Amino acid sequence: MIRSEEDRQQAKSSRMKKHIGITKQKAHVQFHGAYVSETEEKNVSSIGDIEDLRKQVASLQSQLTTFMSQKKTKGATGKGSAGKHQSKTSKPDNTDTGMLRQTKKKQTYKPKPWYCFNCGEDGHIAPSCTDPANPRLVAEKKRQLEEKQHQWEAQNGSNTPLND
Repeated sequence: MIRSEEDRQQAKSSRMKKHIGITKQKAHVQFHGAYVSETEEKNVSSIGDIEDLRKQVASLQSQLTTFMSQKKTKGATGKGSAGKHQSKTSKPDNTDTGMLRQTKKKQTYKPKPWYCFNCGEDGHIAPSCTDPANPRLVAEKKRQLEEKQHQWEAQNGSNTPLND
């Protein structure tokens, strides 16, 4: 019984070799390296480039610290997520009109949560959240979501199954 199975496998492999070819061509890789010595001009220009990059990094770090301080002060004053969303975008007028267009369009699916259940911020979910818990913001977002879901149900009817 075992020998007959081995014979079948061997016959199959020989048919495949005839059909495909006995051996496949394999790619060969050859490495050719060359040493190029750098001139003093390249070293001087690379040092200048490094200094420019350091200045850019310092500028970006200062921008980041001012942005983070603005984010903390806006969070402390209680402007909510709308103020934070506008500060993150470079074109607040365009995004607001885009959001209005999206809300006017008929949604095909029931609105789902789009925020972190830990801190209430958009853009990430609770398992990957590193921010401190903010139950007040989470409750506000939950209330907004429930309102949107009720509006959607009123417009589209509640045709969804109970186990959705």
